Parts: sequence; C-alpha cells; structure tokens
Amino acid sequence: MEIRLLHTADAHLDNPLSGLGKVGNARRKEIARAFERVVSIAIEKGVTALLLAGDLYHDPSARSSPWVKSLFKKLERHGIHVLAIPGNHDELPACKAYMEEFPPNVYIFSGEELTPYTRIEGLSIYGVVSTDKHRRVLKGFRKVDAPGFHIALVHGQYRLTDQFAENYCPIEPEDIELSGLDYIALGHFHNFMDCSHGRTRAFYPGSPARLDFSDIADRVVLLITLNDAAVSVEQVPLEDRQYITVEADINDPDHIHHQVASIEDEAACVRVRLSGITGDPSISSSIVDDLVEKYSDKFFYFCVEDKTDVMIGDLDDDFTIRGKFLQRMRQRVQDARDGEDALRVRYALSYGLAALRGARLK
Repeated sequence: MEIRLLHTADAHLDNPLSGLGKVGNARRKEIARAFERVVSIAIEKGVTALLLAGDLYHDPSARSSPWVKSLFKKLERHGIHVLAIPGNHDELPACKAYMEEFPPNVYIFSGEELTPYTRIEGLSIYGVVSTDKHRRVLKGFRKVDAPGFHIALVHGQYRLTDQFAENYCPIEPEDIELSGLDYIALGHFHNFMDCSHGRTRAFYPGSPARLDFSDIADRVVLLITLNDAAVSVEQVPLEDRQYITVEADINDPDHIHHQVASIEDEAACVRVRLSGITGDPSISSSIVDDLVEKYSDKFFYFCVEDKTDVMIGDLDDDFTIRGKFLQRMRQRVQDARDGEDALRVRYALSYGLAALRGARLK
C-alpha cells in the first residue's frame, strides 16, 4: 500500500504586512495565491490528504475563511481530505472560523491531547491544540496500537542551540525519536527544516510565501510518500518573490551603492541594513535619504534600517561599561596602522556596541 500526503504550514492569510506600506495589499494577494497553489498541487499529485500544521490565518479574525472553505470544497470534489491544527496566531477558542461547519472532508483538531483521527484507511493521524506554550506536547507520547502509518501534526518550536530562540511549545529531539511515529508534520518555523530523529521523519515545510526578511530559504510544500519500504519526503518548489538583505557599513557609502545597484531582480523586496560607527549622526541620515531617493522606485519594495552607532565626542567622564569600551576603541582607531586596520576596528566596535545593546549577533 502507498499513501501520499501534502504538508504545509504557516500560510498566515490576512497578514496586514503594514511594514510594506503601499505594496502591502499586493503582497497579501500573492500570499493568498501561494496557498491556492498548494491546493492545486494537492490535486495535481493526487494526494490522500492535505496536512495544515497551524497558523493558516495570521490572526483570529480569519477574514479569508469563506474563501478558504471554497478551496476545501474544491479538494472535496477530488476526494482529498484536509486535516488541520490551529497555531499560535489563530489559536482556539479565539479563532471562531475553526468552529464553523466545514465540508465533510475537513477535520480540525481541537483537543489538548494528541488524539488519533482514524477515518482514512491505513492512517492514524494525531493532532493537538496547546493552550500552554511551555508544554512539550510530544513528551511521553505513545501511538495507539493500530495497523498502518502514524502521523502527527504539531505546531511548536524545535529546540535550537541558539540561546535566543523562542521556546513556544518546545519540541526536543528525544521527543521525536521516542514518539514511534512515522512522520511529524511541523509548523511554526517559516523556513524548511529537517528535524528527523531515529526512525521518525519530522519536517517544517516553511511558509508557502515569504512573510518577512527572515524567510530566506526557497519556498516549498512537502510531498510525503508512505509505503512498506520507507517514508520519503519530496520538496515541491513554490515560486515566490525574493527578499534580499544588504548588510552595509556606514563608512563605505560607495560600496553600499555598488551592492544595491548590482541587484538585478527588480521584483524583489530589498532591505539595506546599515551598521558601523559614525561621529556625526547626520551622516547616516544623509546616506539613508540618498538610498531611499535613488532606489525606492527600482524594486517592488525598498527600505533602509539604520543600525549605526554614534561615537560620542567627549567620553572622558563616561564611566559606564559602554563608555569605557568606546574610549578604548576610539584609541584603537587612532592607532590603526592603515585604513584596512581601522575598518577592522570599526567592525569590532560595531559588534561590541550591538552586544552591549543585547542585540542578536550573527
């Protein structure tokens, strides 16, 4: 027996995208079309079920719910089931759309325990709604004693080594490995990630469309094939607009312009993130204004984030850690052997000030 499923998550329909300004509405429509494309792929691939692992909607208002229902009815006409869990953006009971009447092919998990849905031959599919964001929903889980394949839908944060990572409904590697499940359809992280451990395959598909500049990976939906031999996972590509970040130092304006001008994709969303040290705050303001004036009309969306630090002129009476650090680094700049050495010191100064602010360093 072979069963095929399609796994997606984090569509975030109705996202206001207020940061995109005048192009926000156009981008919202693109995000909706990306989800519609997922539905089309489910039909093209002839899957048994579409798995939605949370945050279908960006907020509980779920204004797109009538349109989403029409897509679910389209899947019903092709004999395709829809199994979904709410996420942290469209959680129950706030999101009333999940409690409405759906076509018979749709099942929304609403319990706080991983309970199985067994109405599809050969499958036991588990889903959970977590009202405790600190709870490890997979900890101690054991599948029911039933033949066929065992699949779970979980919306939560896989444990990363990064100390600044969010800890929403944490998922530990051992929770995956000891679950005994064949596949875990994860949601919450917006880029593709393989979290498989032991014999259990577990993946984040990422959002169907990029939602902000942190969504750097290619967009995909996951085609899961289950048979007696193995569980295979295929990344089916989704076309999407590029989000490009240009990291630039305030002390090299010519290079900043060169970096931006070399971007050939005019359909991209482009962000310039300025860093570095300046003794005059008007310098960064001038560079920002110049960049915005020159490139705002070249790309679908363009913005500049000014993360520069100002080197305060008189630091002799500043006895804070920041003040002492700046005093030392100012002297290092003055003692630099050449321009390249001075630039390295400025980079070190920039990273040091960012660390003192508690910023996340890369």
